[in-house]
Amino acid sequence: NENQNENQSQKQYHPLSKEQRVYFDQIVQTIFSNEKETFKVAMQSVATEMGLNQLIPYFISFIDKEVKQNLQNLPILLKIMTFVQSLFENSNFDLEPYLHQILPSVLTCVVSKTLCKDSHENHWLLRERASKIILLICQRWGAKHTNLQPTVKKVLVKALADGQKHSTTLYGILITLNSFGVDTIVTDVFPYLESLVRQLKSKKIPNDLISIIETNMCYGEAVNSLGISLFRYFDNEERIIDLKYFQYPNQFIELFGECIIPILPVIPESFFSF
Repeated sequence: NENQNENQSQKQYHPLSKEQRVYFDQIVQTIFSNEKETFKVAMQSVATEMGLNQLIPYFISFIDKEVKQNLQNLPILLKIMTFVQSLFENSNFDLEPYLHQILPSVLTCVVSKTLCKDSHENHWLLRERASKIILLICQRWGAKHTNLQPTVKKVLVKALADGQKHSTTLYGILITLNSFGVDTIVTDVFPYLESLVRQLKSKKIPNDLISIIETNMCYGEAVNSLGISLFRYFDNEERIIDLKYFQYPNQFIELFGECIIPILPVIPESFFSF
């Protein structure tokens, strides 16, 4: 089976015509150039052109290689994720056979601790862009490949439960899991929120602006998860979230601070008649 898969993979690399090679080189050049308008036009072409299927394995190989080689080059990573998005927008492309190659590159842009040379750069945008691509992949192919989304979630939840991840990584994990919807937030995120917030609070108070921003970004996504989870709980008679372990609402306020008071539902006492 392994040999068959290898042979099949090799057959996907069709020799390129001169015109196809020129097109490939032009797309690559726009990713490394500083010409924003040229890059925009190139991505529009990738998203709409027909007859480019023979280029797909070359594009995928390029994406994999450049993500690995540019892990601290934020402008390049942003362009590569835009490139990936353009590939998915083209209805003429069959990207399904390449999902196992695409996902690791995209996940890297979500969870890597450092994705830029200068910590002042907006790596948050890259994480958000990559997160949307993961959601798109799961929505488009999740029904056919039933283990796709559970596998992605398993990887993210394992990292979330680790207790040692950097706040930038945690932010990427949270925005991706939160994007999967209420059920995922309730079952996969909520159980770890208390330990996550305590982890953030246990860190030595940072004395630099960047560390404060990183912690607050992660903290903000945790609050978002909490709010969605609580409203789901109090809108559902089955009480999906077990609040017996919380002294509601005081323990939530102690953990998250007064900023969560506006999102805390008013609870009838009947909810606590466990």
